[in-house]
Amino acid sequence: MTYEFEFNYDLVPGDNVSLTLNGWSGDATNMTIGTTTCGDAEWNLLASHDGSKTALIFTVQNSYTAGTSCSIDTIGLSNPSFAVPPEEDDKVTHSISATDTSANVESSNVYTFQAIVT
Repeated sequence: MTYEFEFNYDLVPGDNVSLTLNGWSGDATNMTIGTTTCGDAEWNLLASHDGSKTALIFTVQNSYTAGTSCSIDTIGLSNPSFAVPPEEDDKVTHSISATDTSANVESSNVYTFQAIVT
């Protein structure tokens, strides 16, 4: 799965980009990050799977510069073998937890953004 995004704030080490993917599966202990294009940003992955959905948390290790186009390839995920029905669309989510004080973003705020999952 390749996850692409662009965010309008800088991210600092420890900030997270989180995905919840309804119907996706895989062994969370074997999921890894493959090819990444994201400026100078480097990411760690924490994955979990509960049988009906997979949660991915990408944590920036150094920094992410606002406006940088990112593409993170995640290895070990299997896409659903069915079309996700419209009433389930809200179960595919993405968010960013940021602590960028120069943009006056409080650590408790979560910002959603436009993203493409392929």
